Amino acid sequence: MKAAAVGGAVILAMLVTISLFRDATFLATSATTPRLLVSIGVGILATLCAVAAAALFACGYFFLKMVNSPQPGKTVFDARMFKGKSLFSDAYLNNEGRDARSNLYKSLIYFLGSWVGAACIGVAMQLSFKGSL
Repeated sequence: MKAAAVGGAVILAMLVTISLFRDATFLATSATTPRLLVSIGVGILATLCAVAAAALFACGYFFLKMVNSPQPGKTVFDARMFKGKSLFSDAYLNNEGRDARSNLYKSLIYFLGSWVGAACIGVAMQLSFKGSL
């Protein structure tokens, strides 16, 4: 259910962005193909930026959840950060903290993937609009 709602919101955001940039004043002197590529690229870029922002927020949430999930009787200072272990080690985290750590890694992957994708879309739009960087 959540995936369908997120997918619908992403499609709606892309359609609204594309319709905004298909206005007659947008790249009025260019050919149709570059205009269409840039319009679709802006929609995808806006979507990737929204996903990256949500993933960055999720990273912070899961990091705090992970730090606040020590094994019983342990504190942040028991993680022995200065002796080669860290807050990410299994010696410090309980099961909930390990789950939060794996969700943190997934969120970081989503953020980096969205950021790299947005950069590639930006370069592709620049190339289709100007023909060079």
